[in-house]
Amino acid sequence: MERYRAAHPDGYSLTQFRVALRRYERVSTPSMRMEHKAGDKLFVDYTGAKLWIYPPGEQPREVEVFVAILECSLLTYVEAVESQRKEDFITACENAFYYYGGVPRAIVPDNLKSAVTKASRYEAILNTEFERFGEHYGVTAYPTRARSPKDQANKMCSGILNFARKAGPERLATACRLADSYGKYSFREIQDILQNKSEAIGLPEEPADMPEHENIRGKEYYK
Repeated sequence: MERYRAAHPDGYSLTQFRVALRRYERVSTPSMRMEHKAGDKLFVDYTGAKLWIYPPGEQPREVEVFVAILECSLLTYVEAVESQRKEDFITACENAFYYYGGVPRAIVPDNLKSAVTKASRYEAILNTEFERFGEHYGVTAYPTRARSPKDQANKMCSGILNFARKAGPERLATACRLADSYGKYSFREIQDILQNKSEAIGLPEEPADMPEHENIRGKEYYK
């Protein structure tokens, strides 16, 4: 402080600096860029808002929407499930593993009753069924901290599902298929496709199969 005052006689006093720093802290929201490892964490949760399904020959009913998202690639898996019961939650997590074709090093649920017996700001207690599920697949399970909304990566997934209400489920489904065909799995990619109405162009055409004929030589002929 003495060096500062010597170089800047008209500068801030220590008290003035502390007051200015407190004011800045109240209005700023500092963040840090995070580097994520592929296949490291899978975040899982329910969206909160339910959807209606209309099975043929059955009465329409509301269902829960389970969402899983890989931390690094943001590749997302969404499934409509009957409830948030433990058995439905664990089945949905297992289906997500099959969809991804593997298991992450860690699965991070929100403080759901389906996964957590007792929430905590430091270390939540998992219920027995979900803990055994993780042990079976060799996956570490640790819930997000209570009252820490920044831990909940699935907020992005909720945003994607909101597109269905704004753009309609058919446009959203086409946009997702188009993004998938280009190997793009982020929220922003789907948002750009819908905003630019790129889904109206249609999906890339699948290459036609080569017809069979004795005069047509495939790539195997030249090996």
